[in-house]
Amino acid sequence: PQKSKFRIIPGKSSGNRIQYDESKKIEFSFNPTNYTLTDANNYQESNNPGTTSPLIKFSQGQARTLTVDLMLDTMMSEKGEREKEDVREKYLNPLQKLMAIDGDLHAPSPCRVLWGSLDFKGVLERMDNIDFTLFNSQGVPVRATVKLAFKEYIPLDEQAKDPPRSSPDRRKLFKMTQGETIWNMAYIAYGDASLWRVIAEANH
Repeated sequence: PQKSKFRIIPGKSSGNRIQYDESKKIEFSFNPTNYTLTDANNYQESNNPGTTSPLIKFSQGQARTLTVDLMLDTMMSEKGEREKEDVREKYLNPLQKLMAIDGDLHAPSPCRVLWGSLDFKGVLERMDNIDFTLFNSQGVPVRATVKLAFKEYIPLDEQAKDPPRSSPDRRKLFKMTQGETIWNMAYIAYGDASLWRVIAEANH
């Protein structure tokens, strides 16, 4: 079987959803040797006189993060032919475009990071430690290393439908009166009127 290659697929907003375009993927010649996933929760401390330590109360979950070190190389093509293409044009510029502002979202668009069993949807938060390590005879960089940091992105409608993230003691009761609408209820509950279907399905 063909060896899986590390690749990043840019996304584009389409209504309340993100569409990922495989045709615009950024595929790398060298796979990373490792990557790091980080997950965490936020807790608030409250003082309790007479105790040896404060009480802690769960506040909310944090977005997962993915960091990966990549070597970017344009010295050789897949067929073993010498190319010597500018590493900035082939890799760094497309990566920097992932951090540009999307006019519809008013924020950078999410992307999808794929490699083997890894399938991470998030936004490219940082490009650190860009180090150019090899140049051709004209001084054009043909090899570089970079550390990428991604932050997980989960649309609100997906979070609302995810049962493990729901908590029984967070159930809300609304009493509807004449003239009120379910999409107004969705706006009050989620801040997004388009999520009325989530409420409708949950309440049959």
